Amino acid sequence: MTTRVYKPDLLSAVRKTVSSNADYGKSICCPFHNEKDPSLHIFENQSWYCFGCGKGGDVYDFLGSLQYGDAWNHNNSEMFLSIKRNTENDVYEKVRVTRDADDPDTDLSENTKKAFLWAAKAYHQTLISGKDSGADAARDYLNGRGITDKTIRKLKIGYAGTSELHKKGLMLPPEKRSSFIEVMKETGFIRYGREYFTNRIIFPNVTKIGEVLNFTGRAVSQYGQRYLNLPNLRKNLYLLEMADPEKELYLTESVTDAVSLQQLGYSAAAANGTAMSKKMKQSLE
Repeated sequence: MTTRVYKPDLLSAVRKTVSSNADYGKSICCPFHNEKDPSLHIFENQSWYCFGCGKGGDVYDFLGSLQYGDAWNHNNSEMFLSIKRNTENDVYEKVRVTRDADDPDTDLSENTKKAFLWAAKAYHQTLISGKDSGADAARDYLNGRGITDKTIRKLKIGYAGTSELHKKGLMLPPEKRSSFIEVMKETGFIRYGREYFTNRIIFPNVTKIGEVLNFTGRAVSQYGQRYLNLPNLRKNLYLLEMADPEKELYLTESVTDAVSLQQLGYSAAAANGTAMSKKMKQSLE
């Protein structure tokens, strides 16, 4: 079952706030960082992305970033409702979108599971042996949080440079390469021709049997959105499948806090944001 809802048209919002000449399929100068050459691209699917600073999202992310700057967080209910209320007038044109009312489960195919495991290994190897400054900064952050090498290896924690999957994808046999890239596009690892996780610490959501269910990327620097989740996959509770059912479960907001508690021997999981979906709550029952 789907429901029809209306939201502000992205192009209308961009034209009224930043550039009256904006259009779908074209780039404008990004209002979120200083630049001379246009790098913020507006897509016909009601999304936007800046190839300069890495910000992106939907119309609410655009207006939220204008109002709150780097503090904007789509999952912050107070911020989101403030932006949503500001758009409930006739200032912006509205577009109709459909939404799955029941938020159905998304079972991963065997092909997707294999691709996820391969991607996790690729990111993990970059964190362990990467030579650039980004990998160094990622290792420094994890060490500063007291996360040990043993935990990093156990949880397959990794690091994404600027084009990790493309570089390592070319190392796959030709018969597997196209299938892998297709999964990366379907799940959102690769969006609009670019890799979604760049310059981020990668936290795969691993299970006790070694499968990877999802991924979260944490920015190494403090610039931009701190955490990113795969855009085309429903978010789930991080590390829940690693939790001991015989122990009391500690639920945290951030993935790094859950990792720290798990390392100390506690049973922990992370909501990975300020909001929990109905499915996430049901998984705790």
